[in-house]
Amino acid sequence: MRISELMSSPAITVWSWRPISEAGRLLLRRGVTALCVVDREGRLLGIVSRSDLLRHRLVPDPRAHMVPAPADPTSPPVTVADVMTKDVMALPPTTDEADAAAIMLERRIRSIPVVENGRLLGVVSVTDMLRAAVRGDERIADDVRACLREFAGDREPWDVRVDDGVVTVKGAASTGERETLHLLAETVPGVVRVRYAEDGVPVSRSDAGTGHRPEDFPQAGPTDRRGLLVLDTDECLRRLRSAAVGRLAFVYNGDPIVLPVNHGLDGMNVVFRTTWGSKLEVAQSAGTAAFEIDGLDDASRTGWSILVRGTVAPAYEASDVERYESLGVPTWVTPHRDTVWVVLRPHEITGRQIARTLQ
Repeated sequence: MRISELMSSPAITVWSWRPISEAGRLLLRRGVTALCVVDREGRLLGIVSRSDLLRHRLVPDPRAHMVPAPADPTSPPVTVADVMTKDVMALPPTTDEADAAAIMLERRIRSIPVVENGRLLGVVSVTDMLRAAVRGDERIADDVRACLREFAGDREPWDVRVDDGVVTVKGAASTGERETLHLLAETVPGVVRVRYAEDGVPVSRSDAGTGHRPEDFPQAGPTDRRGLLVLDTDECLRRLRSAAVGRLAFVYNGDPIVLPVNHGLDGMNVVFRTTWGSKLEVAQSAGTAAFEIDGLDDASRTGWSILVRGTVAPAYEASDVERYESLGVPTWVTPHRDTVWVVLRPHEITGRQIARTLQ
């Protein structure tokens, strides 16, 4: 997939001659860590981050030092151009998603500007890629069918099934036809692998539904020092998507508070809907929070738990709210009351499972 199909566009930008304080307020208001710096024609000049804006802008407090810090004789930076990073990596819109991801991982960066003929088109981030990677199977299947339908016209000889991002196609006859279907399916966001039913592809665990029966649990893999199976991020996200209710936990005025919520998953973010003055007000004042789901099978004495740690904030952007509404998350709040979407942005996602071998 090309990054032009994933990128966030238009990018959040700031002009190079604008005051540092203005850029700082924009960063905080939009909840991002960096801005693209452009000229009046939309050409990319650099990147300015939250750390850049603090450079040479903080004055030492004499009360915090036994020996007073020497005065800084230099003039403080005033505009974005004074602190921005000018040596910026940018990619063309035709870049393959896998290549962009490899660059981000190698250089440990979270986003890359997308530029064509010097002009900024958008920004592709790790979040954009993850959002595409964890799309629901039904949406992926619909997009794959539409793609194949466009190729085949009215003739639709293939059956398509998607399990955890793995596309299984039934009815592909020749090797050439398989190669064509493979290439078409891989252009759809969220597709992880393409397989063919005629090859005897094993049934995915998700075929068993969302009840998480004992036979659905993986019983092999890395373990922690207590002998519990360590679930990888993909497995944690799969179970977060399938659970109907979770528990939001935080500390308020020194007391632990745990609240049940109906939730949805937007990429890696846990989202739920509530009213002003309820969970939102209390959780926001707490700053950090945790979200947990679990499952237990009494007969086999097998169980698991997924824990998400992060920060909570309300969602204001219309595009975000529209996306959350499309998740179909049920709500317990009174329909006529003003509601707001709350987002838990994770700092860490962990999962553990009791294996039957420990019994």
